[in-house]
Amino acid sequence: MTNKASVELDDRELLSAFEAAAISFGLEFEKGDSKKANRAYARCEAIQAEIHRRGSSMVGCLIELLDAPLPWVQYLAAAYTLDVEPNKAAAVLRKLKDTPMALGVAAFTTLRAWEMKRVQIN
Repeated sequence: MTNKASVELDDRELLSAFEAAAISFGLEFEKGDSKKANRAYARCEAIQAEIHRRGSSMVGCLIELLDAPLPWVQYLAAAYTLDVEPNKAAAVLRKLKDTPMALGVAAFTTLRAWEMKRVQIN
């Protein structure tokens, strides 16, 4: 999904597209298909940029996805909201880092990179 395509979606469609892209990313990442995973991640990037562009009410909807039933949706929602909702997003990543395989590694790596960034800033 391009930035132009995400601009054309209404808010509900945009969040649905984010969830679908996050699920696709997780499935492809777990299968080891880096090309498909990277394409899905690029869609997530474009969508989250549009979510942030639309403002705080949409970012609030992204924060709500921290409680989504699917862990890959939780993971990407947490990764994209660490700077705006650090306590809740970090708690989600801490929980997910203990899950097996790719998800746990991704959550651990994201959390660790964020913690290192915070140390450098402070």
